[in-house]
Amino acid sequence: MCDCEEIDERDEDVIVSEILRFDEFSAFYSTERKPTKTEVPIKWIIKPSCKGFAAQGIDANGTDYIELRHNPKTREDAFLVAHEITHLIRKKIDKQYLNFSKVNDAILEKYTIDDMGEFASRLGSMFDDPIIDHFLKDKYGFNPEHHYTRVVIPDSIKNLNRGDARDELHRLNQAMFYAQYALQWDAIDNVGALRKWHNFKRLYQRQRPIAKRIGEDLYSMAKETGLDTLDKQKQLFNKIADKYSLNGIKLKDILYIE
Repeated sequence: MCDCEEIDERDEDVIVSEILRFDEFSAFYSTERKPTKTEVPIKWIIKPSCKGFAAQGIDANGTDYIELRHNPKTREDAFLVAHEITHLIRKKIDKQYLNFSKVNDAILEKYTIDDMGEFASRLGSMFDDPIIDHFLKDKYGFNPEHHYTRVVIPDSIKNLNRGDARDELHRLNQAMFYAQYALQWDAIDNVGALRKWHNFKRLYQRQRPIAKRIGEDLYSMAKETGLDTLDKQKQLFNKIADKYSLNGIKLKDILYIE
């Protein structure tokens, strides 16, 4: 959970009150969320100063939370709320969630535990986010391309001038972001939106050629192995962990999965 002011905990009924008018969210909420409320309790927090519109995690008491920048109102907001709810359902009920159990202490001589936590989170997002977005689009008719084109691409372009990270860890983070994004765009068929994606790919190639090359490799490995089951995700992790290293140590000897 990010360190922000103006924390405002709200009831879930208040959170969803304005987005239930969208047919896709109403269908999702009735089918996916209502039957799981008891098994997957969620603490809802409004944090206006937090980066990004929506995020989920676990607080110091072990309670699952979803934090939002403001009470959701738009169709795009509804998609992001559904996305975060689905994360928690996959983790708590479907058990389709890759858990990293520990980090090799040797790597902590160069990187902090927070660095490695962010790295594991980025890797998990690469595995999980494309599956969730495809599911929401195919089953309920959500349209993730609006979020991709209006938010993700513009925000990403702002950071591209930094170029390829010199540090191996952050360069791998850049590559995993690219691979995740490429996997998410596989669900999009709108010609205008795809044009923006291809323009972004060319820009990424110019600004971050090394990260893009690694990202394309991660994307190809994911397409070859698949992501739709936990077993496939574990297979993919093992392939990546056997091929890539940090500070001369194979990822398979740094991160461990349950």
